[in-house]
Amino acid sequence: MNRLILFITIIILLGMGSLQAQWHQTYGPANSAIQCLIVKDANIYAGTYKDGIFLSTDQGTTWNAINQGLNCFDIYSFALMGSDLFAGTFNGIYLYDLNTKTWNSVNSTQTINTNVFSLYVINSTIYAGTSNGVYLSRDKGKTWNFINSGLDKNINAFAIKDTSNIFAGSYGDGIFLSSNNGANWVNVNSALNGAYIKCMFDDGNNLFAGSDAGVIYSPDDGITAYLKNNGLPEYAYVNAILMQGSNLFIGTDGNGVFHSIDNGANWTSANLGFPNSTVYSFASDNTYLFAGTIASGVWRRPLSEITSPSPIVTGVNSNQVPGEFSLLQNYPNPFNPSTVISYSVPKSGFVKIKVYDLLGREVAVLVNENKQVGNYKVNFDAGKLVSGIYFYRMDSGSFSETKKLILLK
Repeated sequence: MNRLILFITIIILLGMGSLQAQWHQTYGPANSAIQCLIVKDANIYAGTYKDGIFLSTDQGTTWNAINQGLNCFDIYSFALMGSDLFAGTFNGIYLYDLNTKTWNSVNSTQTINTNVFSLYVINSTIYAGTSNGVYLSRDKGKTWNFINSGLDKNINAFAIKDTSNIFAGSYGDGIFLSSNNGANWVNVNSALNGAYIKCMFDDGNNLFAGSDAGVIYSPDDGITAYLKNNGLPEYAYVNAILMQGSNLFIGTDGNGVFHSIDNGANWTSANLGFPNSTVYSFASDNTYLFAGTIASGVWRRPLSEITSPSPIVTGVNSNQVPGEFSLLQNYPNPFNPSTVISYSVPKSGFVKIKVYDLLGREVAVLVNENKQVGNYKVNFDAGKLVSGIYFYRMDSGSFSETKKLILLK
């Protein structure tokens, strides 16, 4: 009898484990279309279609509406500037007051009483992509400047290569680039004219865009662009994109979530337990991947089950022997104030990883010791540094590689 009880207990525990190894629907806002998600500290904010903004302080277990002060409940986008949270809506931009728990309009008389499809913050500057084009504010939304020279009207997404090179994704005219902080814009790929760009991401070396034709990839700032749709359904429409370490996730129209570990060269479905719904948005708190859907609220899944290697554990030498030296792009990037850098060591030896500013001055030493064969992660805390572009370099024997990271406070 005791053996039977033990056997049943093991089966139950195994079953519970398998239930955890998949997507699970959170408890709200269950019937809303989740158009945007963002994580701030331990808080998750969800912007919905017609139902306003919801907040979860327990990783999505419970949600509460936080709509005080909002005059528009159709939420398209979020952005963080330090501790300040901005929301782009069907009718302008709002700033959340943490003390009063109230949203305050930051639509100056110059304009932004229009659809704000996307928001992006860098170096205390807010870029707003709207149905009229792009607006810029350097004073937390008190005043706005219209910076639309050469640009299409409907701007759905932004990506940043560095502090001066900004990409904008349009509805119908592909991708635009500004190399002078938005003063002028140039369509960087005529072959993309007609493409509906819904989301974008730049890891400092490669540009990815989600479109009505699938995943667009460019290794050279949009001069050349390719579709990377191997493994995706035909006519895949990509609404959301998220980079997590070396893992790339996309959310599609009607086909759920897909995952790539090779910069989009190949895609695999990540829909175990998921309703193959339309995914509008992603966010991550480094424990869970959250997906905002069209009609069934927010879903979550542990990142450890669908990422390789895990982006959340630092200082670990895994059992898998790497075949070559590698230095991966930090995650998150841009970051504030800490980020994780992954690297691989195929043979034992002395390893150095240092961080430098734009003038080449050393600002941090992350690794400076002998390392055994393995895959490692190190945390970089830039809390004492100012916002800007930095470089990190790994040296071991004859191997040397440098990558760029962006600190945004």
